[in-house]
Amino acid sequence: MTTATVDDRKRVRIPDAKPGQVFSIEPEPNGAIRLVPVIRDDKPNKARLVKGPRGYFLLAAERPITQEQVRAALDEFP
Repeated sequence: MTTATVDDRKRVRIPDAKPGQVFSIEPEPNGAIRLVPVIRDDKPNKARLVKGPRGYFLLAAERPITQEQVRAALDEFP
């Protein structure tokens, strides 16, 4: 069994982790903590505005986006 100790700055050393690697923290019902590596897309989803058939502007993206992503973006818009 491998153990880890938290230092005074709340840091834990994970032996197999790479510098800059990001983990999702998922608490378990039994009190355990699961660290799941976050895999990010290296290529951003490029999008552009295009004029639609009735003169409306539409967002054209390389990959599909969900309605939730659109709503989140609009909520952040000033």
